[in-house]
Amino acid sequence: FNDRGEELWRFPINTEKAQDIDLCWGLDISSDGKYVAVGCFDGVVYLLNQKGELIKKWQARGSVRWVKFSKDGKYLAFGPTEKSGPEYFGLYEIPSGTLIWENFVGDWARAIDFSPSGSLVAVASSNGVINLFDKNGKKLWQGSNGGLIPFLIGFDKEGERLAISGKGRNLIVYEPLAGKIIWNRIIDQTAIAGPNNIGDNGEIAFGTVGGVLWYFDKEGNVLWRKLYGSFGHNGAYLTKNGNYFLAGGTNPTLFDKNGTILWQLRPGEEERMYSAAEQIAGVNVVWLSEDGSKMILGFDDGTLQFYEGKLVKKEVKEEVREPQKLKEKEISKITPWVIILGILILVVIFVVVAIRLKRRKKSF
Repeated sequence: FNDRGEELWRFPINTEKAQDIDLCWGLDISSDGKYVAVGCFDGVVYLLNQKGELIKKWQARGSVRWVKFSKDGKYLAFGPTEKSGPEYFGLYEIPSGTLIWENFVGDWARAIDFSPSGSLVAVASSNGVINLFDKNGKKLWQGSNGGLIPFLIGFDKEGERLAISGKGRNLIVYEPLAGKIIWNRIIDQTAIAGPNNIGDNGEIAFGTVGGVLWYFDKEGNVLWRKLYGSFGHNGAYLTKNGNYFLAGGTNPTLFDKNGTILWQLRPGEEERMYSAAEQIAGVNVVWLSEDGSKMILGFDDGTLQFYEGKLVKKEVKEEVREPQKLKEKEISKITPWVIILGILILVVIFVVVAIRLKRRKKSF
């Protein structure tokens, strides 16, 4: 589709070896829009051009849950590979599709991201581990991905922070080159992530399966936390500039970085806990433009909705009064009371002095 919701092309996926649900979890578009990669449960990975034509097809040795292009679109990462099983992960050259290297990660590659420079690639797997490789396939370090299956992963703009979280309910931010933990936070429930959840400056925003929204600054401080109700499995998107956060679910809602609601599909219902039937009919995945003006909502029944709006700034004009006139008016009201109060104070002082003088005369 283009950004107007108009279908540009359609490519058929073979469903003979799979069920009629969750056929292809892995999906990515190169930053220049030239290529689309699709990873499927039957182990097939498709590489398509911007016209929807098949460029390359791989048959991996197991289901491919995640595919990811490098920032420059020259490489594609996924696992397992054609050569090895689910414990391995590989890097491919684009568009030739040549396997450049593969390395051991121990389990299914479930979350992948490249550093902005493309010199590093992080791979988090279902065994609770995250591995960091350089562009030549050398493993630099291995650490915890928060435990169990990872969902949230991402580098900041400068490649100085790497965030990871998932079913382990632990949000961890690493210093990528050293592999040291900058900070980590235990969260109440499994993190729900989307196509992007970390901002250029290290902000992190996501939801949880229990319907709670979190927004952290780069130092791990909670800027806001809200009860949301419910949202889809991939229904969370933070713009790279950190200014806008879109949550899906039964009542998709757009927030600014302060947690203020800018738009919602069902106004006033952001904290309502929906029924199971309502949740099933909700939005499972969301996308958002950097300026917050365009969004895509993908519903569980297969419906896609494209929205476009604009941000309106309202200026509140304050009443300007002339200071001199205000001062004169206030003085005219206050002056009589000041005079009366002054007289009373003088009377009190006079009485007190008189009493003291009288007491002194008696003492002599």
